[in-house]
Amino acid sequence: MLKDNEDINHDKLLCKHILSLHNNQNKQNVVGPISNNKLRRFIQYSKQVVSPILSNEAKDSLRNFYVQKRKEYREDKRSSTKKIPITLRQLESLVRVSESLARMELSPIASEKHVQMAIQLFIVSTGEAMKSTLNVDNMSLDDQHKIKLSEELILNIVKKGQRTTRRFIIKELQKQYINMVYIQQAINILIKKGVLQERGDLSLRRCN
Repeated sequence: MLKDNEDINHDKLLCKHILSLHNNQNKQNVVGPISNNKLRRFIQYSKQVVSPILSNEAKDSLRNFYVQKRKEYREDKRSSTKKIPITLRQLESLVRVSESLARMELSPIASEKHVQMAIQLFIVSTGEAMKSTLNVDNMSLDDQHKIKLSEELILNIVKKGQRTTRRFIIKELQKQYINMVYIQQAINILIKKGVLQERGDLSLRRCN
């Protein structure tokens, strides 16, 4: 399931792009940041030469995310709401996406940064962000406390009117040894409350 977030500016930009693809007059005038030939050579080189492997920190992040999601599913089975569990195939997909993101940078190591980006793609593309905000009451008191703490830390970092990214928030809170799953939950809750606004470019802005 793909999320269709309402964003007028983003919708206009996408509409303009789609219409431009069918405008024969503009086809010869479009110039990208790099040539198509150079891009093809870069992709070919990255596939042939770079074979990223996961760092130990990246493995830990993936393991923690997978275990936490499975834990949420087991707890959710005892409630009236139903959540589809994360599968091993999805875990393998997260590994491949993390490695691909590292390959794009010609990096031999898929780091924790790449894993966080892969997890963010997973959350956005599957609608997991919205589902996670609806099940906080079914979590243990300890989990709820950690999420609430994450909310408070986020509000201390991001001031009213300031823009930031999920990656920056995750990085800052992980310095204080907060699990990434709790951080993601806290961000999603603040979005639903209207405290944070997620924009079309996936940046975050604090509204109040």
